[in-house]
Amino acid sequence: MPEDSIEAALTLNMIPGLGSRSFLALKETLGSADAVLKASGATLRKVPGIREELVKRIVELRDSLNVQQEIELAKKLGARIIPFWSEEYPEQLRQIHSPPIVLYVKGEIRKTDALAVAIVGARHCSLYGRNQAEQIAFQLAARGFCIVSGMARGTDAAAHEGALKAGGRTIAVLGTGLANIYPREHKDLAEKIAASGALVSELPMATAVDGRNFPPRNRIISGLSLGVVVIEAAGKSGSLITAKWAQEQNRDVFALPGKIDNPLSLGPHRLIRDGARIITCVEDILDQLGQVGKIMDDSGAQQMLFEAQVEGLNDRERQIFEVLQKDEAKSIDDLADELKLPVSEVSSTLTILQIRKIVKDLGGRNFIRL
Repeated sequence: MPEDSIEAALTLNMIPGLGSRSFLALKETLGSADAVLKASGATLRKVPGIREELVKRIVELRDSLNVQQEIELAKKLGARIIPFWSEEYPEQLRQIHSPPIVLYVKGEIRKTDALAVAIVGARHCSLYGRNQAEQIAFQLAARGFCIVSGMARGTDAAAHEGALKAGGRTIAVLGTGLANIYPREHKDLAEKIAASGALVSELPMATAVDGRNFPPRNRIISGLSLGVVVIEAAGKSGSLITAKWAQEQNRDVFALPGKIDNPLSLGPHRLIRDGARIITCVEDILDQLGQVGKIMDDSGAQQMLFEAQVEGLNDRERQIFEVLQKDEAKSIDDLADELKLPVSEVSSTLTILQIRKIVKDLGGRNFIRL
């Protein structure tokens, strides 16, 4: 099979109008990204779904784009370039309908970040919305979930800050290149996110602010997540675009209710009316995400999520998980005696492990590991 190179992926990613679906069609037909760049115009025209305009653009630009400069700029700013076929590429993102050709990443996307919840909402949010975004993010991050958002003003920033305050993981998906942090006042926040998670973009490094890039960016926010929480949103909002992407990707959508006379309640209330899950407390999210494996199509992906959940355990959760067995149940009292822990602490920890779907209650307060 022909080999792929990062240079070829970057070249195709930098060609205007060549989206991920066209890229996948070209790669599937011709065998590799490198083969696409070497193909004649006549060969490219034979690929189903590839328009004449795009063929001309590929032929005209493929030898003129300065890919090496792009690689050097990424290196200078401490970013890595992860192509679609890399083992480092997040598996849950690879499975969406239009996955990015490449990801520019400053920081690190870990295996455990598969346990992720996106929190989005209004830029000009209310104090209530900001507080709720931060509190929900804090509580989820403290339980081992990675918080994904877009690093915009308002709700997004509050979500990232809540995760950081909990000492947790957070990923910001940008609608600009990593060399153009936006908004500018979030440069310090961006550095903190990169140190405790990752800054991510599919756009070339120097891409400036362009409103047209934000709606497609939102599919990455939802694609990296198990579910999307909408805090506040007007009737026409980027947050609602993210929720729509989430529904198309078979992710869970959650919405926080607000005052009926607040225009920013309109978006969440419409989502709830149309079937989104209402949030009254963080446990509403945890209860639903106890079924995290259901969004994946194959056992390999489910195994990946299971392993991510185990890796994301804190010390107490791991201590209890490791003494449980698959073929012999242990009661809460037995566990408390064996580990010399209060029954109440063992019970509450087992509840978290059940939500993560890595232990099972057999009834009568008896548990096994899965």
